[in-house]
Amino acid sequence: MSDDDKSFVEKLEEHSELVTGNAASPDEIAKNFALYGLSKRVDIIKDFRKSLDGEVDSDAMSLRKYAGDVAQLKRLETIHANLRKVKR
Repeated sequence: MSDDDKSFVEKLEEHSELVTGNAASPDEIAKNFALYGLSKRVDIIKDFRKSLDGEVDSDAMSLRKYAGDVAQLKRLETIHANLRKVKR
């Protein structure tokens, strides 16, 4: 699978696997995201949104992957918003 075919979450999981030896689950990605500073969280959200801007294939696997990515993005945005409310 080329890098262009990988979703943002798959790239994060792959990066985690390179660093730690284990692929990160969506829960672990969210936990780590909460530890980042404001500017890094904003950059991650911008990159994530940009990665979702491309066309989505209509096959079931692509739609499931896209739906999972959108759900993860919403989760990260909620975490970011909550951290902003507590001035972090």
